[in-house]
Amino acid sequence: SCSMSVVLTSDDDSVLKDAVEANRLIKICDVSVSDMTRSFVRGMVHIQWPQTTFRDSSQLKLVIKSLPDDSSGSSNQIVVFLRGKYADDCVNISTRDVLWLFHPHVNKAPKGRADDHHCILYMSDAFNTGVVYVLKAEKTSHTTGSGKRPAQTRDVDPSLVNPAKKRDTSAAQYQYKKLAELTDGDTANVYGVVKFFKPPHACKGTDFTCLVNLVDPSLPSGLKCVMFSREEKLLPRIRTTGDIIRIHRVKVQMYHGELQIVARTGSSCVVIDGKKGRAFDLRSGHINVTFTDNDKKQIESLREWAASQSDLVEESRSSCLKDIEPASYFDLTCQIVGLSVVTPGSCTILRICDGYEPPKNCKKAEVAMQIVDQQMAHITESCGYTADVFVYDDHAMTAAKLIPKQFVCLYNCHASVINIADGLRHEDDGHHQQLVELSLHRGTSYGRGIGILTETDPEVIELKKRIWPEGHSTEAMSDGTTEKRLISRLLIPNSDSLQTSTIADILSHSDVCCFLHPKSEFFFLAIVVLIHSGS
Repeated sequence: SCSMSVVLTSDDDSVLKDAVEANRLIKICDVSVSDMTRSFVRGMVHIQWPQTTFRDSSQLKLVIKSLPDDSSGSSNQIVVFLRGKYADDCVNISTRDVLWLFHPHVNKAPKGRADDHHCILYMSDAFNTGVVYVLKAEKTSHTTGSGKRPAQTRDVDPSLVNPAKKRDTSAAQYQYKKLAELTDGDTANVYGVVKFFKPPHACKGTDFTCLVNLVDPSLPSGLKCVMFSREEKLLPRIRTTGDIIRIHRVKVQMYHGELQIVARTGSSCVVIDGKKGRAFDLRSGHINVTFTDNDKKQIESLREWAASQSDLVEESRSSCLKDIEPASYFDLTCQIVGLSVVTPGSCTILRICDGYEPPKNCKKAEVAMQIVDQQMAHITESCGYTADVFVYDDHAMTAAKLIPKQFVCLYNCHASVINIADGLRHEDDGHHQQLVELSLHRGTSYGRGIGILTETDPEVIELKKRIWPEGHSTEAMSDGTTEKRLISRLLIPNSDSLQTSTIADILSHSDVCCFLHPKSEFFFLAIVVLIHSGS
């Protein structure tokens, strides 16, 4: 972000383009009393009053109106108050100048005429950290109210004034530096392949952070990249080692004698799957992302190189519930069935399902769970297909914000072994029984953390097929077909359909004895479905 309050622009300003790309345009007619932290408003100066004083500070009142292509319906003009440094630096603007107001403050307007806008915009050094970009109606030099020129003059893309014209991305290509070319003090755009990462997590203060080790053909040893953001969603959504990340506007600095990359507010990042042949699906928290044919060439080149690097194709730690070994560490992709905040900030329990049965000695929590989909929870729990993951300390706060039915990846989960008291022995062999507690411990060692997945992620698509064989959700079970197949698959894994099984066959099956209890509602559900199917 710019440290100045007002920036004078003309013709082709790459900084303004970047700011527009990283923020959301709110049309004047759509302005409402809401958080505008990641938004901007643009308009043409329609009326301007002389500068005045407000509480020992300069004030400038304007009315800006929508650009022709932004107009829709009523309320296409709005009052703007510039105060303090914003008013001083804008004193020489004139009608027909175009303004971009980044991160304005919005208040409700006093009642006036019916066609007046119901809101007022403020840019004040008392509560704003945004920037005002000014495009003069005529390309002439102007000084600010203090007699000084704005600290920097930049150009702006005309397509930003006339949004009907699509931005010609081929005319404004970003320049990228290889990792080996970076030097202390640089501000650059970079591409890199992820060699190691820690998922986003809260750091001291109000920010979120994540750590990534980036490599490329010029520097296989890699550079550490530390990223900060006030919004977790704006940090990179890295899934695995080998992903490719593109970051704009990073700072390069020395830290404890080592060169490192730092990305803060104003930087933007995009993550792309690093495997050869995969689609160019962009993972980014930013609303507008530039992506050209040159980007595709960069990615293909990095994919080709990464495929030949053994340390970027490391053995996967991914596991599933049925394959968990006591005392092991693993990554688990799963769907949340329910959750319970046991101790705020210290312990949250996630009840999860990945379509497989967990070991029978997995520790189960006797607590009430927050559940969204009762049908899904009932079926998976009745069949023993859920497991509880105990999430501790810093990760407990992240887990508490999750919502049942979300898909997540738990990185560096631990199958902790708990010895049960001597008086309790395993009913079969008399040996002391051990419980396995699935835990996500504190800290970020070995990339430990929680990654939120989306419906379009390949891992989620495969997971949904395992959990819900047809239709991929409980919503598709209304005709009974999916329900019967699901019961058949969960209770008798080797059976293709309930149509070929009799009630006696199913009740005599050993797996059914493990899962069903005569008092279970699911037992009666299975019987009803069987009778209805004519078995």
